[in-house]
Amino acid sequence: RLGQLAQRLQALREVAERIRDALGDDDEVGRLGGDEFVVVVRDATPDRVAHLAWAITDAVGPTVDVGHRTLPLTVSLGVALAHRGHVATELLDRADAAMYRAKQRGRNCIQFFDAEVEAQQRVRKKRIDRLEQALTGHEFVLHYHPQIDMVDGGPLGMEALLRWQHPERGLLAPAEFLPDLEGTELETRLGQWVIDTALGELERCRAAGLELCVSVNVGARPLLMPGFVADVRSALERHPDIPPSRLELEILESTALDDMVLAMDVLNACRRLGVRIALDDFGTGYASLRHFRQLPVDRLKIAQRLSEQRPLS
Repeated sequence: RLGQLAQRLQALREVAERIRDALGDDDEVGRLGGDEFVVVVRDATPDRVAHLAWAITDAVGPTVDVGHRTLPLTVSLGVALAHRGHVATELLDRADAAMYRAKQRGRNCIQFFDAEVEAQQRVRKKRIDRLEQALTGHEFVLHYHPQIDMVDGGPLGMEALLRWQHPERGLLAPAEFLPDLEGTELETRLGQWVIDTALGELERCRAAGLELCVSVNVGARPLLMPGFVADVRSALERHPDIPPSRLELEILESTALDDMVLAMDVLNACRRLGVRIALDDFGTGYASLRHFRQLPVDRLKIAQRLSEQRPLS
């Protein structure tokens, strides 16, 4: 452990020297802590600051040699410009916020502080916090759309539809809140809750003498996240009386094609659990039958607007 600490300190010293070499004589650099550095550029114009930011990125480079090891490096730069009336702590907070946004964008990039963007992010964070409260406070509910056999008119199953029973605004459709969750950990947790709740509803239906299937919509990010298959397996284990084939996962065709290789791996793993797969909104101009035939899909849902435009042959 002491050897690792020594290597880390050596790497930090090398990075500091590289940053120092990229700066002018009147500029200053200091280490805030950990692997974070602060650079102070005096009498800087936006163009010079941008030039220095790229110079630092190039100087730090993709790797650093420590002993007999070559370590990879990524650089995330947040830039804040000082104006009259700004104090040092405020400037540091703004630069830190911009650096965080650079990390969110995949690292190895530069972000300037944007007051409007930061205000939007603060508003979004408040909405996400409220959605977190809604999940822990049992404000989300599932409504069910029946799936009917067109031959005999009997029920085949039901599709779970997520709704938010807001205490002040009433019943809200997914379009009112799901966009705020995109790319967050809460999006994955809410998806797990939907699957678990839908399986619980199947248990109640079975106890009442109804043998039905339930379809659950799965978004692109939760589907392709590590651990998705394990989460589905855990949900099935919590409801052992429900055969896995009674659960159907619905994905949009665009989701399947965002990362075809990974999607196929995940869907095949779900199929091995016994779960059925449906491809929703097929025929909207993104996929083709050639792509579709590569996917382990049990059911195809034709987009309504496609069926209205032209007959299927």
